[in-house]
Amino acid sequence: MGSYLLLQVLTIVFLLSISTTLFNKKILNFPAAIGVPIFSTLFVLM
Repeated sequence: MGSYLLLQVLTIVFLLSISTTLFNKKILNFPAAIGVPIFSTLFVLM
């Protein structure tokens, strides 16, 4: 049961990472080292 929870958490983390990268690439156009952490922190804080 614990490994199933781990897989769910990893899936959510990967989806958030992919979505922030795509958002940065399509809309913000910041370098990856700047845009992804900025958007990730904003997404987590909201």
